[in-house]
Amino acid sequence: MAKAGRLWFGVVVTLLFLALFLYKVDWREAAVHLRQANYLYVVPAIVVYFLSVYFRTLRWQFLLGPMKALSIARLYPVVVVGYMANNLLP
Repeated sequence: MAKAGRLWFGVVVTLLFLALFLYKVDWREAAVHLRQANYLYVVPAIVVYFLSVYFRTLRWQFLLGPMKALSIARLYPVVVVGYMANNLLP
């Protein structure tokens, strides 16, 4: 039962800070900045991200090698999902 209480406490605190953030955002100014942004930088950023994930996959392949030989094609999506979960979950 204590786990459920901590879960709901975390949800309430998260919603509180999310509401505070959304309340404080000047949406007109945000829209102006989004229109003025240079999205040409996004393409190289995506390339660099996937390249960095490839090198992380190589590292995990090396670390897991003594236990089981895994191909890059099999391990790459696992690494992507793992890092996504790390970014989303506290």
